[in-house]
Amino acid sequence: MSEDSEKSRKKHEKEKRATAFAVRLAATGLSLSEFAKEAGFTRNVIYNLSIGQKPSSDSHAQKLDAAFERLRGSSARIPKSR
Repeated sequence: MSEDSEKSRKKHEKEKRATAFAVRLAATGLSLSEFAKEAGFTRNVIYNLSIGQKPSSDSHAQKLDAAFERLRGSSARIPKSR
């Protein structure tokens, strides 16, 4: 794989992570700062995830997934699907 195609692949993966994060965050109805506080992360960590950075460890990824699941299921601001 050429260097340019490798860079393009990495950029595409980062964009996919950022989009997936944005969708999950929107489902909580919270801002980055609110989500960071509720999830137990710093705002900087959540910002970095929002621009497509990978979680720094498996435990961070698990904690993040648990927070999304908990907040998605309990937020009064989230409309229920039919």
